[in-house]
Amino acid sequence: MSNPVPSSSEPAVKPASPQRARTAPVATVQDPAVAAFQLLLRHERESRQPANIAELGFFIANEVKKLVGGRQVFLATFAAPAKFRLVTISSLSGVDRDAPIAQAIERLLSRFGRDAGTAKLQNFSASAYTEPGDGPLTNYPFPELVWVPLKQRDGTVFAGLLLAREQAWGEQDCVLLSRLAETYAHAWQALIPRGSLRAVRFRPASRTTVIAALVAAGVLAFVPVPMSALAPAEVVATDAYVIAAPIDGVIDEIAVDPSSSVAEGAILFRFTDTVFRNNLEIAEREVLVAEAKWQQVSQQAISDPLPRRELAITTAELALKRTERDFARDVLSKTVVRAPRAGVAVFADKREFVGRPLSVGQRVMDIADPAKVQIRVNVAVEDAVVMSPGAHARIFLDSDPLHPLAGSIERASHTARVVDGSQLAFRIDVRLVAVDMAPPRLGIRGTAQLIGSNVPLYLYLLRKPISYLRQKFGL
Repeated sequence: MSNPVPSSSEPAVKPASPQRARTAPVATVQDPAVAAFQLLLRHERESRQPANIAELGFFIANEVKKLVGGRQVFLATFAAPAKFRLVTISSLSGVDRDAPIAQAIERLLSRFGRDAGTAKLQNFSASAYTEPGDGPLTNYPFPELVWVPLKQRDGTVFAGLLLAREQAWGEQDCVLLSRLAETYAHAWQALIPRGSLRAVRFRPASRTTVIAALVAAGVLAFVPVPMSALAPAEVVATDAYVIAAPIDGVIDEIAVDPSSSVAEGAILFRFTDTVFRNNLEIAEREVLVAEAKWQQVSQQAISDPLPRRELAITTAELALKRTERDFARDVLSKTVVRAPRAGVAVFADKREFVGRPLSVGQRVMDIADPAKVQIRVNVAVEDAVVMSPGAHARIFLDSDPLHPLAGSIERASHTARVVDGSQLAFRIDVRLVAVDMAPPRLGIRGTAQLIGSNVPLYLYLLRKPISYLRQKFGL
């Protein structure tokens, strides 16, 4: 019996190969809660990667709004109780302290801190803490705010976030923000040096230690120390020759430069001599007229007794005219001022005197010997206890503060005068002790330390406070 042969019109059915019999891939759908949890974990990991607080603040302000849907974020730190300082604003590279919105947010946080406190997370409306003068907040497009404090381990708030958007903040948003606040605070404190976070703790001292410390302080309070005071000082000439204006006039030229050496008899400055030269010429002509009149009267007096009466008058007039001529010649000679001795011309600037009218006796410059110097010190009235003659002094010049000069007080004024515009001070002259070095240059300034007699340490430390209390309250 033969097997049936299938017809060509009927297709043969063959079993499927096991390699080909595979199930089609099925698309998997991730749970939204799992995705949100993974996003939170990644955000917490990234918040611990910034290298400093500035980078962390920029990360917080720009990344937290992606998790909670905020529109603008402000990061602020405490500048004082109920005072805040903005350090970061989202979407901005820096904070402009003069920007109206920055100043308005700081004022809002200050009012919020005084009224509601900043120790816990709170959501509120911007209008609750906005005043009429806060222009940027009056029409602020994100009126719903939430305050997120950042705390240390002991619960102290050191910074905080202020998030803003159009819709009110819900309970789920606040729960998420509380979790993020703990993460940010931990990352912030990790970037602060450990020495500044570690509280300094002192063990309570024993009674013996306290008593010993008080006894030591009492003994040290009566240790004798020299009374001293500091005062501004200047190098001046010992016996400078004052060059003053000999006549009333206008200086035409100063022939020497400031701090330049001059020889004896050298021209220092000239006055404008036009008036004085003309006065001398007029006086000389008046002398000629008086001499001619005197000769005429003298010749007539020989033969005529009447002119003899006028001879004495003409003689007196001639003497008067000659005196006026000599005076005019003397005044003209003083229009050129010369150095009475060799030295250094000490004055500030030529332009202070050229073209300026001067009166007789007005000081123009000094002629000083640069080898003979002393220190002039202006001691404030409250430090006058150390200005007795013979007291020691140390001079610290600004040009060489590492090598002080030794000296002693030579003389001190008995009355105070106003110096430097408004300060009342005594003038003290300090004589330098001979040293193997060139004397300091005239005009150099510095600080003088005046050393007086020994006083107890407590008086040295409390002299000014005691003086202030006695003058202020009469204690």
